[in-house]
Amino acid sequence: MEAVQRMKEGKCEEAVQLLRDANMRYKNEPEANFNVQMALVEILIMLERCQEAAEFSCLNDEHVQISDGRIPIYKGIIYTMLRKQAQCWKEFRKSTGKGFSFEE
Repeated sequence: MEAVQRMKEGKCEEAVQLLRDANMRYKNEPEANFNVQMALVEILIMLERCQEAAEFSCLNDEHVQISDGRIPIYKGIIYTMLRKQAQCWKEFRKSTGKGFSFEE
């Protein structure tokens, strides 16, 4: 919540640093770490720091089931902003399950 308050105050870098610190603090607690990283990714997207956001494990861990709807949404936003539409659609198709195709 403190990071959200910093964002509302226009102190974006402080919010990012608070979440980076929390990310390190919770690195051995998978669920807490995931939630901190997702908040950090959201802020980085808002700051248009998409390349940085794309590198977090919460978006890239292949061992995690995509049960959180934010993962494909955030990936789509990031790849679109980075002008990587092909990767965006690849990730979208992957998130919708096997056999899904736009081609007829």
